[in-house]
Amino acid sequence: MKFFNVFILLIAVSFTAFAGIKPTPKPIKIATSKVVWKAYKVTGSHEGVVNFKGGSLDFNGDVLTGGEFTVDMSSLTCTDLSGKGKTDLEGHLKSADFFGTEGNPTAKL
Repeated sequence: MKFFNVFILLIAVSFTAFAGIKPTPKPIKIATSKVVWKAYKVTGSHEGVVNFKGGSLDFNGDVLTGGEFTVDMSSLTCTDLSGKGKTDLEGHLKSADFFGTEGNPTAKL
C-alpha cells in the first residue's frame, strides 16, 4: 500500500510540474508556404495548391506539440491544367458541390 501512495504522489507531482508549461508558438511564413494537393478520379488525377492566410506551430522546447493553420480556400488553383479546363475545374472545386468558397472562404486545420 505504501508503494501505491508513493506512486500516486509521483503522478500528482508530475502533472503539477508540467501544468504551467505553455508551448511557444512559431508563426509560419505564409509568403513561402502552401498546401500542395492531388485529387484522384477514375480517369486520372489533378493537382494544385492552396495558400495559407496564417498559422503557427506550437513547440515545447524542440518538441512539436500542436499548431493551427488558416487556409485561404479562395486561392485554390489547379497546376496541371490550363485554359478552359483549368478555369472549369477551379470553378467546380470552389462551388457548393465541393468547398463552397463563397460562403466558406477559409478553412482551419
